[in-house]
This record gives sequence, C-alpha cells and structure tokens, in this order.
Amino acid sequence: MKSIYDKIRENLLPDGTLPEDFSLQDNDLPFGFADGAVDGMALYHGFRSEADSEALLNVIDTACEGEFKNAQEMLEEAFHAPFARVLSAADEIQNYAAEKSEDAQKRALYSFASTLVTQSEKIECVKFGLLLLEVLNFQVEDTRNDVRMLSAAEELTLFALYVMQGWENANEEYFRTAKKTRGWGRIHSVRYLRAESEEIRSWLLTEGYKNAILNAYTVWECTQKLDLPELLRGPLTDAEYNGLSEILQELLVQGGPMPGMDEVSGAEDLLLQYIKIAGTRKVTETVLETLIAIQDHTFTSDYIHQKDILVGCERILNSEQAEELVQDLVREHRGYALASYMNMDIGEQILEDMKTDFAEHWEDIDYVWEDREIMEQITELYRQEIDLTEIATGPEEQSRFTFDSHLLYYITRRLHRYPGMGEDLILASLKSYDIRNRITALDVIDAWKLRGYAHSQEIEDALSELAYTEPEEGIRERLTKKESMMN
Repeated sequence: MKSIYDKIRENLLPDGTLPEDFSLQDNDLPFGFADGAVDGMALYHGFRSEADSEALLNVIDTACEGEFKNAQEMLEEAFHAPFARVLSAADEIQNYAAEKSEDAQKRALYSFASTLVTQSEKIECVKFGLLLLEVLNFQVEDTRNDVRMLSAAEELTLFALYVMQGWENANEEYFRTAKKTRGWGRIHSVRYLRAESEEIRSWLLTEGYKNAILNAYTVWECTQKLDLPELLRGPLTDAEYNGLSEILQELLVQGGPMPGMDEVSGAEDLLLQYIKIAGTRKVTETVLETLIAIQDHTFTSDYIHQKDILVGCERILNSEQAEELVQDLVREHRGYALASYMNMDIGEQILEDMKTDFAEHWEDIDYVWEDREIMEQITELYRQEIDLTEIATGPEEQSRFTFDSHLLYYITRRLHRYPGMGEDLILASLKSYDIRNRITALDVIDAWKLRGYAHSQEIEDALSELAYTEPEEGIRERLTKKESMMN
C-alpha cells in the first residue's frame, strides 16, 4: 500500500494542483464525505470527531524515547474508530509536545513527525505529524517542500496551514495554497489569508470567494477581509465587479451556514452604493440577478431608504438594456429565471428545449409550471424519462434516493393545482421506495380533494395498501385519520 505522501506526489499536476477527482478517503466512513469535510464541519458546525487524547499523548512519550515503530502502532490504533480525528485533540497534542524541551526529545519528535508525513499510509497519522512539525518549527527547506506538496490535498490543507504559520513568508504560502485548492482546502486557506497586497485583494474578489463546497464559507471571509464600500468607490475591472456582485448575492441569502447581509456593517449604504454604480456600468446577467436579490432582501428589511433601494433596482431591471440582454439570453436557451421575473412568454421555448435536451433543461419546469397547457406536455416528457416500474417497488424502511425518484418528485410536487393530471405518476409515487415521493403524492391527493376531484379506484387501493406497508409512523398515522383521503 502506498503512503499518503506518495499518492499525492504521483498525482500532482505540473501547476501544483491535484486532479479534481483526487481523493484521500479511506472509504471507512458509513457515508460519503468530501476530502476535508469532517474537520471542516468540526470547525464550522461543532461536528464531533473525538480521538483518545491520552493515547495520543502516550504516542509522543514513546516517540521521544526513540521507539518509533511502537509509537506508530499506538498512533494507528488510536485512530481505528471511523470518526476518531486528530483535530479534536490538536491543542493538547501541541501543548504536550511543546513541553518536551530537551534537544534529544525535539530531534526524536522531528524525526518521528517527518517519517509520519512522508511514509504513513494513514491520513490521521500524517495530520499528527504535521501538528508536531508546527510545534517544532525546524527550518528545513526539504520539510517545507513536503508540507507545500501535502497542502494541495484538501484533506491535509488545514494542517499544512498550521505548519506554515511559523514561516516568515506565511501569507505568501497561504496565497499559494489558496490558489491551488478548490474545496475545504480553499475555505481554510482563505480564512488564514490576509489581503496585504493589491494582487491578493483582486484575487479574493474574482476567485477567492469561490469554492467547490459552498461559497458561503469563503464569501463571508472575503467580506471580512475586503472593504466593499471602498472597492465600489474605486475603479473595478469587469471581473472584479462581477465578483463583487456575486459576493453580494451570496450575502443576501439569509439563513445559511454563515452570516449574511444582516451582519454586514453599513449594509444599507453598501446596497445603495452598488445600485448607483450599477446604473453607470454595462448591464450583465450577474448584475440583474444581484438587483433581484437586493429587492427580495429589501422587501423584508427595515431600511430607512427602502423605497430608494427598490426604485433604484426597478429602474435598471425595467430598462431597455435589461430587456434586450434577457432576450439575447433566452435566444441562447438560458436566462429563464430572469425572463420569468420580467414576465416574458418563454413556455413554448422551454418546452422545445426539454424535447431537444431533457437532461439539460428538466429543471426549467420551475418557470412554466403555472401554465396548464404547457404542464400537460411537460408531464408527458417526464413520464417518458422516468422508469415508473423500477420506482414503484414498494416503501422501504431505509429510503433510497435515485435520479429517477428525484425526477418523479420534481414533477409531482407541481401537480397539486391540476386535479387528475399525472395520476399514474401519483400512483407510482405512493408505491415508491423514496419517502419524498410518498409524502408528495399524499400532499397532491389532499390538494386535489380540496378542489373537488375524486381520484381513481387504483389510487384508493394504493392508499389502503400503503396504510399497512408504510414503515414510517408519521405517514401511517396520516393515512388512518378520518379526515384523510381514506374516507
């Protein structure tokens, strides 16, 4: 089996990055995680990933005595449990290692840490080695190069950043690391990075706020590091203005994992200033999307200048340039969210798009589902794409999710206003292994009943059967209530 170090080295691309599909996962977890996710959730969301700290401190004592083989075996045993992660004991490990002040102990720990970093086959053991290297802070260029290489792996980036903190050019290293990572590594790197130069500020505004996990994490960090009002007062390239617009969009989405616009100091003035600048620049798709997000946010705010913000947005959204842009987007078979907002008639085009390339356009039902005639045809397109026989195999205690079941959910949840449309889809949903399908089917049936529609005997029989076969207690109770559709 190859060491973690060799896996990274052999996959490293010429630009210092790793392939997008590269992963260090041990596949020992009960469900999938992106590289770095367990540690990321521990830092941002308090996810518990505890390790036996006493056992880890004993590893340090054993390594200090030069018994590296025993120390490594003890270390691997400490991380045997699936969610045992070194991060939970990081402070204790480093504080204890720092107490080893004798030169011989330090040299032994450095040798042990270097061996772990370059030879261990276990991810958590490599992290343990990096924690020791941070404390020891030996100024060895070969070790630094090893840390730089390991930092490209999203699972290890955070621990490589810990080591880099003690380097004289730490911020340059953070910047280099941020540019070569995409996921949790990018999130951690941006958190450490300081906007000390124009180059870094511009990168944060054009690239740094993006990551492959969830932009909210890096957007909030960029907001803290960049003076957005000051940026709006100065010259911005098109790419920088686009990035600032996307940052605002993310901030305007409240209720995510990170703070939003409500936590931004001077938010009202910032939005007013953005609208003012938007009126002087070329209208783009991103700008229009940002203005709509500003409107949605402002409607529920208590801003003193609420009316000015709404009127300013409306002026640009209703402009001739905006209409021409959205028409161009529609001709390119995109921009339907904007077209829907502007009340453009796009139903027939979306229908044709679905007929031509269903895989690309199936989600566009969101913009036309209120048109009954279009919905009838779209329902037929969905029916052709979904294997109803494969889905209608009966409820399962452990609900499964498949793309077919998701397609079924996506179409049926929009049938509540059209009594009788897609009864076969509702029937398949009642018999689905996916609990979302069953719940949605019951919701639609209830909505149809309120509209005076009497469903078929097949639906009635399926409901009766489900009352006995449904494993989820809440659904069973719903089916047996007198006021339910079973009457």
